Amino acid sequence: EIRIQYLDPPFVAYFIAMGFWVICLFIMVNYGSSMWRRFAWGVAGGSLTGLQNFVKDALAALNGFNGRYYPWEIWFLMICAVSFPLLGLLLLMKCMKHYDATYSSSMFVGSFVISASIMSAIHYHTFDNLKTIWNFVLYPTGLLILLFGTIILATDMKIEWMGCTKSVEPVAVDRSNVGANTMTITVLA
Repeated sequence: EIRIQYLDPPFVAYFIAMGFWVICLFIMVNYGSSMWRRFAWGVAGGSLTGLQNFVKDALAALNGFNGRYYPWEIWFLMICAVSFPLLGLLLLMKCMKHYDATYSSSMFVGSFVISASIMSAIHYHTFDNLKTIWNFVLYPTGLLILLFGTIILATDMKIEWMGCTKSVEPVAVDRSNVGANTMTITVLA
């Protein structure tokens, strides 16, 4: 049954799109402007960690298996269940070496939730289980609010509210002197 789910055309298209997304992030990290580089580092780890289907499906396959030898599909699921979250956390650590922890962790969590939500909608048909109009309104609204917050963190966006203007560009941390006991923090204005 799991093999049939993984060969479902929308799910295959999702993985192809995820592959293109990872290629775009790689290009942004290596060739993009400083804003796009910061964005790509922020969302790379969460995007890969959002592939939680491997964890759920590997555990379901192990629970339902009664044979003596595990088929290769179960091994593939278990390797992916370990690899994608670890790779995502390694990318988060690399991001934290370049940018402050508040920015890095919030971008990681935002991209993780968006990635996991898209994956679950395609693989597990999440929207089929939303029964009331409130669910149909609040679920996408919550994702859009999260996406807007992520965009605010990724850009030097100025927010005007009740006549006050506030820049939300993150703090830059100079880590060139990592071995020293001092750290220089510069507020970008």
